[in-house]
Order: sequence, then structure tokens, then C-alpha cells
Amino acid sequence: MSQEILLTQTDLFQHLPPEALNQLKGFFTLKTFRAGETIIRQGAKETQHFYIVVRGLVDLLVDEKDGSRVYLASIGPGDYFGERALLVEEENSCSVVAREDTEVYLLSKENFYQFLTSYPELSRHFIWTFTQRLHKTNRLLEEKEYKKALIDLLSEEYKPYAESIFIARGNLMRPVLEGIKRAINNSAPVLIEGEYGAGKQLLARQIHAKTARSKKAFIPVDCGALMEEGNWEEALFGREHKQPFFHLTEHAFGYIELAEGGTLFLKNCDQLPLQAQQRIRQVVETRSYSRLGSTQVRQADFRLMASTRINLNHKVEAGEFDPGLAKLLLGGTYIYLPPLRERKNTIPKLVDYFIAKYAKLVNKNITGVTPEAMQALLKHDYRLGNIKELEQIIERAVALPSDNQIWPRHLFLGAPAVKPDNWYFNLLKIKPFARWVMNKIYPDKLQYITASIFILLMLLCFLGPASAARNPAAFLVWRVWWPLMFLSFFWIGRTWCSICAYATYGHVVRKIRAYQLPVPSFIRKHDVLLVTLAFLIILWAEEITHMRSSPRATGWLMVTMLSLAIISAVIFRRESWCRHLCPMGGLIGVCSMSSVIELRSDTTICENQCKGAECYNGTAENPGCPLFQHLLFVDNNQNCKLCLQCIRNCPNHSASLNLRLPGREIWLSNQVRAKMSFFVCALLGSLLPVIYLETKKIALQGGEVKLLYSLAHFLIPVAIAAALFIPGLLCSPRTKSLLWARFWHTSYAYVPLALAAHIAHQLQFIPGGEYFHYLIRSKAGWLAQGPIAQPLQAVTLLVGLFFSWFCLWQIYQHRQRKTGEAKACFWLGHALLMGLYAAIVFHLIVVR
Repeated sequence: MSQEILLTQTDLFQHLPPEALNQLKGFFTLKTFRAGETIIRQGAKETQHFYIVVRGLVDLLVDEKDGSRVYLASIGPGDYFGERALLVEEENSCSVVAREDTEVYLLSKENFYQFLTSYPELSRHFIWTFTQRLHKTNRLLEEKEYKKALIDLLSEEYKPYAESIFIARGNLMRPVLEGIKRAINNSAPVLIEGEYGAGKQLLARQIHAKTARSKKAFIPVDCGALMEEGNWEEALFGREHKQPFFHLTEHAFGYIELAEGGTLFLKNCDQLPLQAQQRIRQVVETRSYSRLGSTQVRQADFRLMASTRINLNHKVEAGEFDPGLAKLLLGGTYIYLPPLRERKNTIPKLVDYFIAKYAKLVNKNITGVTPEAMQALLKHDYRLGNIKELEQIIERAVALPSDNQIWPRHLFLGAPAVKPDNWYFNLLKIKPFARWVMNKIYPDKLQYITASIFILLMLLCFLGPASAARNPAAFLVWRVWWPLMFLSFFWIGRTWCSICAYATYGHVVRKIRAYQLPVPSFIRKHDVLLVTLAFLIILWAEEITHMRSSPRATGWLMVTMLSLAIISAVIFRRESWCRHLCPMGGLIGVCSMSSVIELRSDTTICENQCKGAECYNGTAENPGCPLFQHLLFVDNNQNCKLCLQCIRNCPNHSASLNLRLPGREIWLSNQVRAKMSFFVCALLGSLLPVIYLETKKIALQGGEVKLLYSLAHFLIPVAIAAALFIPGLLCSPRTKSLLWARFWHTSYAYVPLALAAHIAHQLQFIPGGEYFHYLIRSKAGWLAQGPIAQPLQAVTLLVGLFFSWFCLWQIYQHRQRKTGEAKACFWLGHALLMGLYAAIVFHLIVVR
């Protein structure tokens, strides 16, 4: 391009007269700059020339204090620069660097001033240019500040990761440490594979912190959340402004632009769609990209790191992952991070670190965990969240009261409660009921009423008539309270335990004398077996001693249970009797799984807003949970006596008292005590010999009959437990852990049937039932007649059977969705066993 053509095409000189252009041509000097050479340096005190680009391209860059450079703009042929420093005589505000080999015309400072004086239109043009460039500079500065704010926001969001440390010990972690070294010593992409919560993002951040890019941003991108938002292109690549001088919006910058000079971490990269994977591969290969709505090619200067929970090769084979991107990731540094259950030797160090971290936050002096607590932590498998799960366990334990150490009772091992589905209604939305709950009428006032009635009944048992027919206590206990209690389980769950006289007297005695010792580990470990055995012994004693017809024997049972409850209250913390030892608590807890009522929490509120664990610790006005429960983990009725203290204590209003689909927890709960399945078998089996004796009208007289009954009473539950194993042995993989897991889970489907069988048995004892009969008549005469209890018993059994079948089907569907390993023959076998049991009970109770 000739000098004359260049000058006429430059907007600054195109309005000058021809004689001025001819004069101007003689003052320009042509100079060449190599690619990367600095033409003007930022901060220089004086500029001696005015520049016009003839050929090539130059970049305007701002040098930051940390040594990095921020790109402002590019200038091509016909554009000019250097005029601002000449006019205002200030130091240069930016550096001008040749992007490629570039030729420029130089006009000296003296000649520049001469032409401004001779031609005022040049001054007007410079004023206009300044205005435009000021707008542009303001916009660029605004972009820069907004970009910094976004990076700071991301850094704040992931601050816990930045402040954490990566702990690796043992031979299993040696390949991980070697992978970290390789990743630090090169700039190739990094792929980290591992389970949820194994520490993949923490490991990526640690690698970033030890590389040359550590001073720049580490930008994590949750690919799953990115797909939920929908517009992944805009989120990754950003978009161009439609109005150049408008304020920036939150989507102006993409993650790639924010990661400039630093690291882009794609969390769960396998969740990206194929198109996004291909675009990212192109960016990595070409080191360039464009914002949406713009054709300008921008440089992509970042290091790619990614994580995945599954093997990418399998995704490639299935056609669900881009082979090119997989090759880039796998061809760089590949690190497999084992789950925490396979590297448990790191748990003690992790526990110490988390205790120190969270004890400092809550200003507590906690020295560590007890050996029993450490043993519990080492036994847990952390399949739900690995290191993240361990951290949450320790965080909650630190928040609970402690005498400088964390005990097993402070550890909540397992998953938070399952969030309620749409089939529930929170009773606390009824304002009069909510006010009633807060007034503490229940359970405080009702406890004293039931305690008074209990003492009265116990005195009547010992001081009243010896004949059950004449003693009102025997009538009230065996014909009113006992049948009504079974009938109430479906409606009010474990509410009986909140107004139980045993717990009330234990609470009173505890105020006088209490040692507040922790429950021995033996009892906590085997509490289910102890409760099951105690339940069987009580039912056996009822029949052997003819307790229904003996007020004295009934009184001794009440005294024995009361004494044990008081002793437990004096020795142990809170209501350990109700949680670990009470056979009635075990019965009510299991049967209440079928209830239509539940106490649950909003897990989102608990996880994000709870600071003091008031539901567990209590407040100055109300005690904490009597059964050592944290509201976040309550997802079943077994260990919740519905005292409603957590509703009163929770400052975040997380608790809700719900009407629900009956028995929902049977197929969804994560926290039910697995070995309580033995109690279910005891509940099923203990009923059969009793109703057999009643049907055959066999009196328990004589040693031989009592011996046969005793053997049947204790062995039939064992036989039922064995029968429940048969479908698993015949239809399932014979893996010990899988067989037991299926036994634990599936046996709970029998709870509605067991409850229905016991209700059907108790219906015959309800007062007045013997005076009402049913008659079914036809033209030929009477077809059937009998006590009104019989059709009610038949309906109850059928409802219980269908309810158990429904629960079994839900467990089948849930397990099939979760693991995909359910087999129809397994579930069909259990359905037949349920039908067989219902038929036996129906024959013995109804048909007789």
C-alpha cells in the first residue's frame, strides 16, 4: 500500500486538503517491528512519535502487578496510536506489542504538534477519538472488574476446597502421588477418576496450586449443573454485548475466559453432551475460541483438568463420549483416586484435620475421638460420600456437646433423610394445631396423666381381687389398652412412647440421682437382639403364667418393667431404655413403620442453615432428642417417639409433622436398624403357637405341654427367618453380603402383615364383641354366622396382606432402579410366603 493511499484511507487525514497530504508524506519514517517486540512500554514517561500501522497487527495490553497482561484491543493497517501520550504528556497507560511482523509510519513529536496547529480539524478529530476510546476503555475496565468479581465469587464458593489439604498414605495411594508429580511437571490435561466425594476436586486444586499457573484462577465447572441450566455454550464461551456501552450482564463472560492463564476444571465431564465435548476439544487443540454473537477469535490460554466417576473408555465405546477429548484427557495425566473404604489408613489423619478445622470455627477445645468412636469411623464404608461424608460426620459431631472428645453417640453414620415426596401434608400448616404443639400440652401434661393411671392400675393388680373377671385392672390392661395399642400404631406411630409411664418415672428419678453414663458398646451393638429376646420372653411369660387371667402376674410384669426403666434412667444418658432396651419400644417402633404419620425435616435447611444442632442438643427451654437423633437423619419411625421437641427447638423451622402414604419408609428409608428384621420374624412367629392353642382350646397345664409350647414359641421365629432366606438362596447371587442386605430390606415388607395379624388376633378381646354377631342368609337357609369380630379379622388380614405386597413391589422397583440386579423370582417367592402366612393365620383365627 502506497503512502498516499494509506494516508487518505486513515480517518484522521482523509479530510485534509491535497497540499497538506503532500506536505505530510515527507515527514513520515517507515519502521519494522518483529513479532512480540514492544513498540511502546506501559509507564514510559514520554512518547516521541505518532504511529500509523502500515502492515501487520499490534495488541494493546495492560501489565498487571502480578506480571500478567490483560488484553485490551488490536490495531490493524490504517489505525494509529500514541496520540494520547503526545497530547496530555502523561506516561503511557498501556503497552503496544507487535502480534506479528509489523510495519508502521512514525511521525515525530515536533511535526505532530506543527500539523495540529496548522489544521484545527485534526484537534476536533482527536477529541472525538478520545471520547470513543474513553467509552471503550471504561467498558474494558468494567469488564475487567466484573471478571475479577466473578472469579472472586467462584473462589469464595469453593473456598473450603482451597483451604483443605490432600492426605495420602499407604501403598494404595502411591500411584496417586506419582500422578500428582507428573501433573505438576508438565502442562498436559489431567483426568481424575473416582467416586463421589473421594476428593477429586481437592486433588485438582492441589495440583493447580503447585504449578506455574497457581497465581491465576482455578475455575471449577459442574457439568451436571451446567446441563440443567440449559445454555452450556453461553456458560462456557460467553457472549458478545449487543449494546457496547451497556453494563455487563452475568453471562457476558464464559468459564473459558475466566480461566485465562489458569486452570479450567470440568467436574463430572462425562455429563457433558457430545456437542459440548467436541467444542471443548477444538478449543484445547486450536487454543482459540469465539464468544457467542461474535466472529472475533480469542486466545484460549488455560490448562484443562477434568474428573469423572466412570471409566471414559466405556463411555466412548457406548458412543456417549467424544473419542478425541477422551484421548486428550487419557493421554495427559490420568489419576485414579480410590474410595475412602479402600484407604481407611488415612481416616485417622483426616479425622484429626477435620476436628481441628471445625473446632476452631465453633471455638471448642476438642482433642480427638475416643477409641470406640474411631473404631466406628473405621468400620463405616462411606459409600454415600467418601471423604465428604466423613467431613460432614465430624462437622456435626463437633457441634454436639462434648467433654473434649467425640464419643460414638456423637456420630451419625449414614445418609440424611429421604426428602418427602408429593404424597404428604404437613400438619403444622394448620395454625391451631401448630400453636397446640408449641404449648407443650403434649407430651408434658399427658405424661403425668398416664403415670397416675399406671400407678393406679399397678396397685389394683396387687390390692384388688385376685380374679381377672372381678379386677378392673386386668380388664383395662388386657381388653382395652393392649388391643387399642395395636390398633393405634397405624394412626399415631410411636406416640405411646412419649407418654409412657416408664419413661416419665425414669425422668422424675433422674432429677434426684443420675450418673449419665454412656450406654456400653455391647448393648449398643446388640440392642436389637436383646430387645427381640426380651419381647419373646415377655410373650412367653404371659402364656406360661396365664397372665391374662392373673392380675398378680400382670402387676409383677409392670413392676419389673418399671424397675428396669428407672435403673436405666439413673445409670445412662437421656432415655437409653427407650432407644436400646425396651421390648415395648421395639414392638411399637417396628409397627409404627406402617403409620400414616411421620416426623421429618427439610434436609436442605438442615444441611445449609443448621449451626447448633438444637434438635439434638436442646435449648435453654427444652431438652434435646431423648433418643439421640439428629433431625437431619430421621427418615423412619423406629427411633422417633414423636415427642415433638425438635419442632419446638429448631430455630430454622425445618421440622414437619406429616400425614403420608402409609409405610413409605419401608421401601425408602436409609437409616432403619437392619437387625430389627429379627424382631419382625419374632413378631410373625410368636403369634402362631398362641392362636393354635386358642383354636384347639389347649390349656397350658403340665410340664410336657408347656415344654412343647416353649419350644414352638422360640423356634418358630427362627424358622420364619430361615424361610425368608430361601428366595435369596434360590434366586439371587450367593454373595454373603448381598443375601444379608436383601434379608434386612425385604423383611420390612412383612411389617404390615405382622401388624394386621396381631390386630386380627386382638379384635376378639375388645369389650362387647361377644354380644354382636353377623348372619349371612340365603334362600336355602343360613350360610354363615358368628361373632362380628370374624369378618373384621378377615378384612384386616386381607388389607395387611395387600399392603405387604404393595411394600414388596415398591422395594422391588426401588432396588431395580438403584442397582438393576433385582430378579422377579426373588420377589415372587416372598409374595408367596406372605400369602402362605396370611392363609395360616386366617385359618386359625377366622375359620377355626
